[in-house]
Amino acid sequence: MKKDIEIPLVENVHVAAVKEYSEEFQTEEWNVYLINSSKTRALEMVLIVSKGFDDKRETSVMRHQMEKLPPKSFAKIESPG
Repeated sequence: MKKDIEIPLVENVHVAAVKEYSEEFQTEEWNVYLINSSKTRALEMVLIVSKGFDDKRETSVMRHQMEKLPPKSFAKIESPG
């Protein structure tokens, strides 16, 4: 049953949106990073589900997977494709 599923407390995991300049496209773009600030624990089998929207538009649902993110590291959440 759903009530029997234990969801562990997640600590020392962050998401950051960073505006960066793209040499390839000669423009600024937003990139999103997953940060594991734990000193000892790696993240394993991370699934990220995202959807963007504003007042007029919205994106489709995007899914990203990361097999492993070591302690004290970060990874860019890539666009699919």
